[in-house]
Amino acid sequence: MTTSEMRMNIRNAAGTPPRPTAARAVRGRLAAVFACLFALGAVLAVTPAEAAKGDVTRLEVTYAIVIKGLTIGRAKAEMRFADNNYVSAVDGAVTGLARLFSDATAKLAGSGHIQGSRIVPDSFDSITVEGKYESRVRMAMRGGAITELTAEPPSRDAPDRIPVTPSHKRNIVDPLSAFLVALGKPGKPTGPEACNRTIKVFDGWSRYDIQLTYKDTKQVGKPDKPGDDYNGDVFVCAARYVPVSGHRQNAKSVKDMEDNKNLEAWLAPIGETGMLVPYKFIIGTSAGDLTLRSTRFVVSQEDRRASAK
Repeated sequence: MTTSEMRMNIRNAAGTPPRPTAARAVRGRLAAVFACLFALGAVLAVTPAEAAKGDVTRLEVTYAIVIKGLTIGRAKAEMRFADNNYVSAVDGAVTGLARLFSDATAKLAGSGHIQGSRIVPDSFDSITVEGKYESRVRMAMRGGAITELTAEPPSRDAPDRIPVTPSHKRNIVDPLSAFLVALGKPGKPTGPEACNRTIKVFDGWSRYDIQLTYKDTKQVGKPDKPGDDYNGDVFVCAARYVPVSGHRQNAKSVKDMEDNKNLEAWLAPIGETGMLVPYKFIIGTSAGDLTLRSTRFVVSQEDRRASAK
């Protein structure tokens, strides 16, 4: 693995947007979605049926980002849920030897509510920092449409950049909610029910689709040794990245992601609630598979009055 490849993989894993060059078009790449998925388990793991009235369900999740057996980043997510509403916060950073190549950090926060099988975000905020380069996004949404948006730094004008139209900011979810899967009905889901869907995402600069299709069912965890991580069946979804707007049409990085057929999202059903949680993601790169995997997954209940103190 070359030094430049290691740097790029670290930036992708930590959720850091490319520096202001032609590669900035890759903001819409799937790796940016994965950076935000640090918190999605928190959203998916709690449901109205699980939270007793007057209580708050809390989920704490830790993810490891690994390439070729080397852990290059970690993220901690915390989520609180009550009465169909959710709020979440995430802190991610490059760790270990990878800090020799990057000091990237990411902070994300979001809120919204669940209406049956529909995810309706209300707000999304993110900030990524690497050295002197900083990127910020703030979005307010209503009914699946963006009502307020700040994205800094702005995209540079370029002849081959596909313009973002008003229609591209409607019927979307933010990256933090991109893989939130609600089936809208209780019961044990099937793989096709969980995976077969297209997710329309807007990240502040670009609009893209993530197409999921069912691939396989696997058993993860150790049933005889329960611990703090997830234990049970997961559905393996093949993923495809489809750029829509905001990207540069001729950018090699966008083409590479669009042509990448080694992308997977592993979704874990939470009992028979009709909800699923992202457990693992795989992104194929020239340096090997980049993997994001849950290493700790703890759900607890809090009294709302105590939580408010």
